[in-house]
Amino acid sequence: MCTNRATVPSKPNLGDLPDSCVASILGYLDPPEICRLALLNRAFRGASSADFVWESKLPLNYGSVIERVFEDFPEKLCKRDIYARLCRLHSLDGGTK
Repeated sequence: MCTNRATVPSKPNLGDLPDSCVASILGYLDPPEICRLALLNRAFRGASSADFVWESKLPLNYGSVIERVFEDFPEKLCKRDIYARLCRLHSLDGGTK
């Protein structure tokens, strides 16, 4: 005897949100919150690495700051990695600042 069972659709969850939607939301949060949410699932982890999310957290003059602080800064870093490097302690102007 065969029974015909209808397939019950699964409930949508946070992982079903498109990365671009999640990234737009993350742009309004502060960096520690972004990092915590990146641990939730793949959608949040992928969205948390979007350049436009982290560019809004960088100072407007981050290019000139990089030139003053780092002698040998890699050119092809994503904005999240640039933010992380700028958050480390650095001396400026020969250690006077």
